[in-house]
Amino acid sequence: MDPPVKQWEPVSPHQHTYIGIYLFFVGILGTLDNGLVVAMFLRFRKLLTPSNLLLLNLCIADLGICLMGGFPFSGTSSFAGKWLWGDWGCQYYAFMGFFFGIGNLTTILMIALDRYLVTCRQDLSDKLTYHRYIQMIIFIWTWSFFWSVCPLLGWARSGYLKMKRGIKVTVSALNWVNNKASYKSFILAVCIVILAVCTVILSKDLCCYRPLGY
Repeated sequence: MDPPVKQWEPVSPHQHTYIGIYLFFVGILGTLDNGLVVAMFLRFRKLLTPSNLLLLNLCIADLGICLMGGFPFSGTSSFAGKWLWGDWGCQYYAFMGFFFGIGNLTTILMIALDRYLVTCRQDLSDKLTYHRYIQMIIFIWTWSFFWSVCPLLGWARSGYLKMKRGIKVTVSALNWVNNKASYKSFILAVCIVILAVCTVILSKDLCCYRPLGY
């Protein structure tokens, strides 16, 4: 197991409690909101138009963040004042956070691309069938799985941080400040391939909408 990434200043028990309350409030609210939307789509199948498949996928990604990579782990750890779930739980928590987080970000990108094609490239919008949207969704989760599994296979690694007094904090995350080449290359790849590409495509979409008065 990698050594602690950095020695942080201690967080008071009261601050941990406030953070835990916030995480549980946001997590439960997000679970209810996204769960209701998913249930609505499943109950009223007529709402599942091709483009709405992406909205359903976005809600599923948000629901996954809340339930599988969110407050059940970080919230309970905040109340305890330390990470409760050990190294295995740390790897699971970080994997799910990456998996559903990247899935969320990529789904938003696909929604923006969908709106771009419908608004600015109507010659291509006719090709946006159910089959195309299913392909988009398969790509989203395959893409997310690739980046999420890399730390488990040795390209960087997740871990829970420690403070000066040896008290474990309540978050498990990628070891962002490790100076090893594998960590630097992974972080650089994530920033360039995921964030930069998303920013470029979204900026292109905005440039398309400006002449239309949006």
